[in-house]
Amino acid sequence: MNFLFVYHPAILESRKVAEKVAEQLRSMAQVDILIRSVDELERSARMPFHMVLTFGGDGTIIHTAAHFVKSQTPLLGINLGTVGFLSNLEIEDVDAYLPALLAGDYELEERTVLEAEIYEGERQSGPYYCINELCIKSPKAHMMNFQVVIGGELHSRFRGDGMLVSTPTGSTAYALSAGGPVIDPELEVILLTPLVSYLLSKKPLVLAGRHEICLYGDREQEALISIDGQITRTLSHPFRIYLRQAKNRMLLVNLQKRNFFASVEKRLGQNAAP
Repeated sequence: MNFLFVYHPAILESRKVAEKVAEQLRSMAQVDILIRSVDELERSARMPFHMVLTFGGDGTIIHTAAHFVKSQTPLLGINLGTVGFLSNLEIEDVDAYLPALLAGDYELEERTVLEAEIYEGERQSGPYYCINELCIKSPKAHMMNFQVVIGGELHSRFRGDGMLVSTPTGSTAYALSAGGPVIDPELEVILLTPLVSYLLSKKPLVLAGRHEICLYGDREQEALISIDGQITRTLSHPFRIYLRQAKNRMLLVNLQKRNFFASVEKRLGQNAAP
């Protein structure tokens, strides 16, 4: 078996932990392990791996996952961050679960991913994979205007600070802070969450995953586009952003057979604890 270990250099102990786990695995079985930082993923993502292990927080997983959606390589997150909602193991649990990992005694969770294409005038970029969300907002302290087209039909004309288009995985991220619902990740849906809408009637909207969404800005205005906080662009011309459910999925390794709803309470409810 061959593994890729991805660590986050901003977390000081992450590389040392990755190297320690690599030594443990090599002592238990004949394995090939490549250790890289998140900044070195571009080259590594072209290589075939049986599994990718990340050492960091949710940001490390999301950054890594976008590189391996196309190859459908499973990811196992080992939490060294704060919330660690997408991680399956805490660092103190690793020793106990390495035998099960080598034996293939785990489940694979499939998570919906969005695919985005951006047109600025006639200039096209993408497709980009969205693990959590695509965010569009004004880069300045004023409202922006754009149309929301769903399935080729005009849904609404939006005026406000911006909008999030999220996966079920992303429903527990930025969208949750913006007033959106928590969505079961087994559902194949897309979540639209307005950001400070001018109209009070504009509320979060959950759509079937088969719909294509277009955010259409028909006038010259600045718009800031962010995909999972990793890819950021400023648009200054009329734009079209197409979003659809990707054919491939993000595959997460579930060694602990962890329940999603229990994790919601444990990971996100902790902020409300006295």
